[in-house]
Amino acid sequence: MGAAERAVHGARTEHLHELGGLDTPVDLITVAAVLGHLAPAEIAASPPALGGGSVMTAHGELAVPAPAVVYLLRGLPTSGGDPAVSSAQAGDMPAPAAVAAARWHRTAS
Repeated sequence: MGAAERAVHGARTEHLHELGGLDTPVDLITVAAVLGHLAPAEIAASPPALGGGSVMTAHGELAVPAPAVVYLLRGLPTSGGDPAVSSAQAGDMPAPAAVAAARWHRTAS
């Protein structure tokens, strides 16, 4: 996730404004621990939907999926976004931590 933030901001250091909460490391560590413990031969998942609309961030309003999520999703299959997504459904559908975990597992396999 840090590499994605650096890439989209053109910075040498990451700043995880939106991802810096306690839930992000807990999500990532939990996924790594569970996968390490279970050691599955394969993990299957549906391609994530990209969501729609916009989200407010420390950088202002960004289109969904946010640039860091797009960076993390490069080369992975997605089910696309839906331009008809209602405002109640709009938002960052694949959580950045989940996308980072999927990217890491795909690379580590």
